[in-house]
Amino acid sequence: MLNANAGDDTILGGAGNDLLVGQDGSDYLDGGANDDVLDGGSGDDVLEGGSGNDILRGRDGEDDLAGGLGLDLLTGGQGADSFVFRALSETAAGAARDQILDFQQGLDLIIVAGLSPGVFEFRGTAGFAPSGNPELRLFETPTGSTIVQMDADGNGTIDAEIRVANVTGLTAEDFVL
Repeated sequence: MLNANAGDDTILGGAGNDLLVGQDGSDYLDGGANDDVLDGGSGDDVLEGGSGNDILRGRDGEDDLAGGLGLDLLTGGQGADSFVFRALSETAAGAARDQILDFQQGLDLIIVAGLSPGVFEFRGTAGFAPSGNPELRLFETPTGSTIVQMDADGNGTIDAEIRVANVTGLTAEDFVL
């Protein structure tokens, strides 16, 4: 366990299963390889999961959470948080997809702009229209969650998914496409 205490800190986990705790201040936490737990505490934190199945908790403040590779569980906490996805390899389709556990509509953002060479067309709950252009669609589950599905190359098939727990009715304004 690495604990930052007060102030603005940088904590690098490296290899191994790490527990990184930012506490007060605006901290940068990077889990590195393997399965890590990152807890930002108060302040505007940047949490990078790295590789492995990670748990990221921003807590108080306006936090940026990027799970990285693996099946990651992301909780922003209080404040306007950004859930960042930079590459298709960072979130799979199906059971291995990343999950956002506390998305707040009108406050938080899901950033997927790095997942395709172009800008995603927001399709809402409509199906993909294989047009050669990147598309993002929403599948609302019977249990009240939303599966964000992305077709990064415009061929009409799902390339990546993100589960947004306990939220339906997402709009284009909830995303950076």
